[in-house]
Amino acid sequence: MASLTHVCVWSEHGWKKITANEAARLHPGGTVSAASGLFMCELCGQYVILTEGEKNVRHFRHKISEKSKDCPERTFGPSGCMTYNEREYELPIRICNVTGNQFDLELGLLYIPQSILQEQEIQHVVIQPLESQENQYIYSLERLNPETLTYVYIGNIPAPKYKLDVGAGLRGFWPQYVRGINRSGSVFSKNTGKKLPDGADVQVGNSYYLLCVKRIHPNSPDIEIKKICEKRVSKCVWYIYEVKATSFTENAARFFLDLRYRLTEFPLFLNPIWPIYIKTPYVIQHNRDQLFMYMHGGEDIVEKAFPATTMKRFSCPDENGKVIRIDCNGRQQLISIGRTKVLDYTYFWKDQLNKTTSKPVVEILDIHGNILNPGIQYELPEKRILCVSAQYDGSVIVLEDGILQEKRFLKAKSRIEIENIHFGTEIKVMQGLDMVWSVRYKRKLRGVSSNDFEIVRRLKSFNGRLIPISHELGAVVNQLENYPKVKMWLYKKIRDGHMAEEAFRYFKHFVAGIQSGK
Repeated sequence: MASLTHVCVWSEHGWKKITANEAARLHPGGTVSAASGLFMCELCGQYVILTEGEKNVRHFRHKISEKSKDCPERTFGPSGCMTYNEREYELPIRICNVTGNQFDLELGLLYIPQSILQEQEIQHVVIQPLESQENQYIYSLERLNPETLTYVYIGNIPAPKYKLDVGAGLRGFWPQYVRGINRSGSVFSKNTGKKLPDGADVQVGNSYYLLCVKRIHPNSPDIEIKKICEKRVSKCVWYIYEVKATSFTENAARFFLDLRYRLTEFPLFLNPIWPIYIKTPYVIQHNRDQLFMYMHGGEDIVEKAFPATTMKRFSCPDENGKVIRIDCNGRQQLISIGRTKVLDYTYFWKDQLNKTTSKPVVEILDIHGNILNPGIQYELPEKRILCVSAQYDGSVIVLEDGILQEKRFLKAKSRIEIENIHFGTEIKVMQGLDMVWSVRYKRKLRGVSSNDFEIVRRLKSFNGRLIPISHELGAVVNQLENYPKVKMWLYKKIRDGHMAEEAFRYFKHFVAGIQSGK
């Protein structure tokens, strides 16, 4: 009888593939039952049997009484397709408004360009929870966010499946059915509230919500479990637990494996590298004929494109990652990675990147609430304190004479104070990688006007003995960006090869003042 060929055993670095012959050498006597938890089918995440071998060659097989019988190798045999259908991806479901006895569920509808939505004859979407007491939910297409994912309410009673009824023109964008909440347990990221698909990776130290209909008790010192919600729905009670693996151990891995998730040190993810793009959840807009992606995960991860296209792998120094080049055949390209199910995916939209966005709002005030101006300033703020607030998370960088002194996190809609500001201090307010506001405090030069025209007039006024100058003086040109007239005067003097001695002294004093900022 043919043996299962996608079987793993636990090692210190996680689940490792093993053949039936290798397993037989490790366990030479008798049957090893699935209840032992020694051997796991990596395609479906269930424990399997190693047969005794008295009548047939020892081999791996699934037990008859398994809860799930949809393992591809069990259904189609070793020669069958062991990967996923790239079109059977899931829309995100998230849990929110969690209290001690209540929670809500929302379904994320992927972004679709407004030009396509406006063409639809049916201008609404119907979401029907199946095998649940919930009624259907109807949402107008006008409600959809024109630039990103839209989450809509789907009730507070978990359903195992949700059906989406939309017009024919949208069936290529959203799946007809979305896998819902498994009564034996569905896991959500605590940070985002998003449900993880079956077979997804979980990590040590990360907190997750476990939504299920059974009481969970800690059975391992490597797992932290805390009940945070208990909600009765008719004759059923739903529980939400906060769970976290504290160590990368076999006991911790088995806890999550029993829930159909994999504890791993190398989590799966998919990131674009090139070209320049605009990114929103599950959608990336670009304007090229080829894409380069970085894919991170184990050896058993596969990547697919829909519609089918040419994909080429490149070697990568990271043994758990790879770089993939994808040829774009059309405007819309679905790129996914997974094992037996889609675990991560992104739609790539080929379009003109001619979009603009408003500049993030930041507010820079003194201690009295007066707005402070950016750029070069010759007066310090009151009590040498500057207050910064912003619409979004960011950072504030403080430099002294061009040397980084401090970088502080700026939380959205909160205020931080920068103290002990003096001449020579430069402050930059960052939103992401963009600098949206900056100031540099300089002391006015004594005896020298900061006016470009005035400085040139003064330089030209000096007569007397001429002294030779070299082209090396041109090294200071980059410091004269704010003094274009002075720069032109210097270029001329370098070409002449000489200048007045008094002009040279004045110019040296002027440049020293720029360099010190004092």
